[in-house]
Amino acid sequence: MRESLLLFTIGPVKHFIEPSRKLKDLYAGSFLLSHLARVAAKHLKDLGAEIIIPSPNQASSPNRIVAKVGSDCDQSKLVNSTEQTVHECFMKICKKVIERENTFTEEVEDQLTGFLEINWVYEPIESDFKTSYQALMKHMHSVKNTRMFVQSFESAGRKCDLYEQYNALFTSKKAPKEELQQAKLKKGENLSAIAYVKRFLDTYFAEQDHYNLDVSSVAYMLLRSYFPPEVDLTDVKDEGSEALFDLKNGEDITNHPDYSTKTIKRATELYKSYGEYIGSPYYAIVKLDGDGVGQKYKAVDRSEIAQSLSDEISRFAIDAKQLIEKNKGLCIFAGGEDILAFLPLQTLFPTLKELVNRFADIEGLDYKGTLSAGIIIAHYTAPLKPLLQQVERLESHAKQIDRDKAAFSMEIMRRGGLSTPLRMKFGQKAENLNIFENTLVAIQQQEHSNSFIQNVVAMIEPIQYTASREMVSALIRKILKNSVEKEKVEEQLNVFNELYEALSFHTEKFIRFLQQLAFLAKETFIEKEGKGQI
Repeated sequence: MRESLLLFTIGPVKHFIEPSRKLKDLYAGSFLLSHLARVAAKHLKDLGAEIIIPSPNQASSPNRIVAKVGSDCDQSKLVNSTEQTVHECFMKICKKVIERENTFTEEVEDQLTGFLEINWVYEPIESDFKTSYQALMKHMHSVKNTRMFVQSFESAGRKCDLYEQYNALFTSKKAPKEELQQAKLKKGENLSAIAYVKRFLDTYFAEQDHYNLDVSSVAYMLLRSYFPPEVDLTDVKDEGSEALFDLKNGEDITNHPDYSTKTIKRATELYKSYGEYIGSPYYAIVKLDGDGVGQKYKAVDRSEIAQSLSDEISRFAIDAKQLIEKNKGLCIFAGGEDILAFLPLQTLFPTLKELVNRFADIEGLDYKGTLSAGIIIAHYTAPLKPLLQQVERLESHAKQIDRDKAAFSMEIMRRGGLSTPLRMKFGQKAENLNIFENTLVAIQQQEHSNSFIQNVVAMIEPIQYTASREMVSALIRKILKNSVEKEKVEEQLNVFNELYEALSFHTEKFIRFLQQLAFLAKETFIEKEGKGQI
């Protein structure tokens, strides 16, 4: 028997991650999937397989493993043993999490036993690595296109709030609000076994350094980005963070039904001391993916080259995670070139610029690596699941811009509903993000930024299909003369002209971008003289 390539995958990825009410649910699902992938890779390596992809040094381990197995390997025994090890690890974690406060019943076990989806394929190594790798990918695609149906025998009953296919086995009922807060459940919340495990996963991994216990809620992430680092926010992670934003909005939280007495007291104290630091309640979800990386792997001739490329991309992922956290965001997943992150608006564009430029420096991609990104900006109270679905669509929309991709598609979900997606190339060294930032600053420098944009739109929109670029520029100059000091008119005009040119002088797109940027200019948090201001 010849040497073979093995592709081993663990899923379902979307069901691990997407059904999430809280940010910590999302992070827990991603972390658990990554942990199981590490367990699988270690087991394969211990049994003599050579791991090609992914690199062992990953910020988050991808859910698929490519390995080379020797000619003397019992292939069936290897994959069956690995599958059993992964399943046993999953069940052990779930059981320990649930048995902290509850009984591991037969219904719980039934829900969890059928949750994992593990697929694998072998491909004999024929003349070269490239041919075998391409065949391996093709065969796995065929396997995953064969949808396996598993009959559910659950009785009729209330369904889980996050996983509609499962019955709710854990409910908050009508417990006192102090008890609910301690249990991390909202009043009336109903969770299935896997949803419960995700919510309480931190209790299992609490002693491990690589589990981020600071992941709590979007509101908490935003407050940490706004407040001075010396302010202790540990005791306001969940409801307390939302209480602070309620106070910022002028609401009376004295008798709020969802906040405990302790939370109300602490939030009120913090607001009196640091309320002026609280910035925008809007944030960004960013989904990044490397362009053509899969094709690059398919084109390499030797497994050593694939390993080297995987190592380089792994180092990028580690750097990306560190950068995102340094810029006061949260990295949910960084597995190779695939990244999902939450960022405050004030660090969104600087973070994107650095990620794009760092990816372009990967030697194994001939120093020409590009990323495409989906970006959705939303209020912290917006439900997560539709946002995650939309940001994935936006990433796909960005990749469709042209053959070379290397673009971003951005959408803003205001409280009143979604805006129109805005799509744009990143440009050489992410230069178009610089143009974006410059335009934001120019809008913020207007004495009345909203009315300035409204005036620009009112002047240009009626003639958008007939106006020449010279006419558009002349109209903006006219409005600027009434908005900024005389010596700044030409400087700011150049900024708006740069954006117009970056959009290929497409007037309709230019108008939409200006409207979106006006919103971002209003919501972007700026640090001045040690205090946060909007």
